[in-house]
Formats: sequence, C-alpha cells, structure tokens
Amino acid sequence: MDLEPAGSALVSGAAVVLTYDPLQVAAAGTREDSLLIWCWDPLGQQWQPLPSTIDKKANTLTTQAARCAIYQVAAPGRARAGR
Repeated sequence: MDLEPAGSALVSGAAVVLTYDPLQVAAAGTREDSLLIWCWDPLGQQWQPLPSTIDKKANTLTTQAARCAIYQVAAPGRARAGR
C-alpha cells in the first residue's frame, strides 16, 4: 500500500488495514502470528516494523500510521528489499 504524498504527516493519524493470503503465508513456511506491517523508511532506505494487530478470521493486519508512506505485510526478516 502506498499512501501519497510520501512523508506527509497525518494530523490525527490513520488506521492502515492490510489483507494477507493465509495460503501464501503457509506456503512460505511462515506463521500468521509472526506477521507485521512494515513501513518503508526513505531516509534509512530500509523497512521498519510497526506494532500490528492481526485478525486471523478476516486475514487482516492493522496499525496506526502517522505519515503517508509505503506499507507491506511480512514476517520478520522477509520484508521485500527496496521500495
């Protein structure tokens, strides 16, 4: 998910809710409980994990965003390299 313009502050924050496919998670050998939402840090050129809440019934993860950025769902150590 890409919120534009990148880096813009959100006055009161916003909930970011991302879906995931449990079959892809299982095929990757990852546990659903290990999933997090990650945010791209353009200054550090790396993905930063965010506190995330998982809903296994809806196959979603939720976090609070303070700025516009690029977000993804991944397990630790599996965030896609680069943007």
